[in-house]
Amino acid sequence: MYSYHQFLFPFRFDYLKFSIKDNHEFYKNIQFNDRVKNSLNYLFEELKNNKWEYCPFSIQKSDYYNEFIYFHDFVKGTLFNLESYPKKSATSWFFEKKIEVNNVKIKVVKFNDEKIFNLKLSSITLRIFETGIGILSFEMENNQYYDFQDILDINEYFRRVYPPFVGDGFSLDEVMKKYMAKEIILDGIEYDIKEFENLKNISHPPISSLITRVLGDIFTQDVGTKDKFLIQPVIDERMFVVCWYGNNVLAKSLKSDFLEIENGKLKPINDVWYKFLFIDSGDKSVQDENMQKELLQKHTYTRWKNYGTFYGVSRYSFVVLTSDLDTLKKHCADFIVTHVKTVYYQMIILALAIRATILRFSDEVTAISDLDNENELFDRVSNIYKNYLKFRNKLYFKEITSQEQGIELYDKIRKVMNIDNDVKDLSSELIQLDTFSQMKLEHKENTEVSKLTKVATYLMPPTLAAGILGMNILDVKDKVEFLGMKWNVSGILWFFVITALSYGIIYFTKGKK
Repeated sequence: MYSYHQFLFPFRFDYLKFSIKDNHEFYKNIQFNDRVKNSLNYLFEELKNNKWEYCPFSIQKSDYYNEFIYFHDFVKGTLFNLESYPKKSATSWFFEKKIEVNNVKIKVVKFNDEKIFNLKLSSITLRIFETGIGILSFEMENNQYYDFQDILDINEYFRRVYPPFVGDGFSLDEVMKKYMAKEIILDGIEYDIKEFENLKNISHPPISSLITRVLGDIFTQDVGTKDKFLIQPVIDERMFVVCWYGNNVLAKSLKSDFLEIENGKLKPINDVWYKFLFIDSGDKSVQDENMQKELLQKHTYTRWKNYGTFYGVSRYSFVVLTSDLDTLKKHCADFIVTHVKTVYYQMIILALAIRATILRFSDEVTAISDLDNENELFDRVSNIYKNYLKFRNKLYFKEITSQEQGIELYDKIRKVMNIDNDVKDLSSELIQLDTFSQMKLEHKENTEVSKLTKVATYLMPPTLAAGILGMNILDVKDKVEFLGMKWNVSGILWFFVITALSYGIIYFTKGKK
C-alpha cells in the first residue's frame, strides 16, 4: 500500500414532516427536538431499509483493543456503541454499508490529459450524532500509484461535493481541469460532472449524486418532499481528507530541510509538504515565503521529525507523511498507519462533529431569535440550551486520551479548527438570547399583573357592595328615588356591581388585544 485515504462528508439533517418553502422559517417554527431527536427511531429504521447496518463495537482484533483503551472512559461512551441495538440515549450511532464492488474508479481530466485512478474501496460508513449531524466516510487504499502528484490528485479530485465555482455561461471546464473529477464509479454508483450543467436558479448547493445515492432515499435536498430528512453541507464543497503517504525520499528530505532557508527562500521540499498538507494539486495556495513558513509551523506536528514522520492538520485535512510501508515494518513502526485508520480518524470524527454542531446551533439561535411570542421564545431557548449543555458534557471534550502525543495532536486539531473560541462564542450567544427571552417574558407577565391590578381596583367598590348586600343589614322593601324611578336599595347596589364588572371586563379585554 502506497497511500491510505479517508474522505469525510459532514452534514446536518432535519426531519421533514411536511414540505417547506423556506429553511429559516422551518427552523424558526419547528422545534429542534421535533426535527431531530424525536425522529431518530424512524431514521434508524429507514437506514436499515437503505442497506445501512448498525455496527456495535466489539473487540474482535488487537487493533480494536488498542483503539478502545486509547481514549478516556467518558469519551468511549461517545465514540463506541457497545449496545447490540441503536439505543436512543447514546450520543452517536455507527453504521456501515455493505460493499458490492470494492473498487473506486476516478477519471481526471487535468489540462486535457486524462487519467484514471483505480483504488480499493475498504469501507463506507456513517456516523449519526444526536445533535442532528451526520458524517459519511469513504475509506480507500492506494496500491498502484507511488508518484507524489498522483497522491495530490486523488485527494483533490475525489473530495469535491459540488463545484466551488463555474465559468462564463455556467461552464464546468475550468473547475474540471483543476478541482473536480470528470467521472467517478464507486460501488456500482456512477457520477458524471455533467449533472452540474444546469445550476441556474438553484436555492441551495447541489450535493453530488454520488453522496445522495450512497446515503439512500431517506435523505433529500428537496424541501418540497415530506417524511424524509433534509440534508445540507455544514462546511463547504470539500470533504475532509485524512491521508497517510509513505515515501522514503520525501520523508528523508523533509527531515533534513523542514523550514530550512536557502538563498533567502524555503527549500523546495517545504513546497511539497505544504501542497500535501493543504491539498493543493496545482500551484501552492500561498505565494509568500514568510506566510508559508508561519502556516507550516502552525499546522505541522514535528515530535517525530528526526524519524522522518510528519503530521499536518488544517481545517479540511489531516495528513501523515512517513517512510514507505516496508521501511516502517522493518523498524516496527507500521502501527502509525493503523493509528491513522483508528485513533486519529476518531479524533477527526469528534472534532468535525463538534465543529458542525457549533455551526448548526448558531443557525438555530439565529432562527429562534426572530420569534415574537414571548412564551414560545422562552420555551425554544430553553430547549436548545438544554441540548447545548448535553453537547458540552457528552461531545465537546478538551482532553480525550492520557497519551501525550494524542493530547498534543488533539490540542492542535482544536486550535486549527478554532473550536474552543467558537464554543465560547456560541455559549455567549445562547446566554444573551436566554437573558433576552427571560426579560421579554417577565415584561409580559408584569404587564398582565398591572392590568389585573387595575381591574381589581375597578371591581373593589362593587365587591364591597356585594358584601354589604350579603350582610342583610338593609330592608329590601326600603325604596329610594333614583333616575326618576323608585328603586330597592339592593337593586341600586346591583346596578353599580354589574356596571363596574362590565367596564372592568371591557378594559381588560382591550388590554389583552
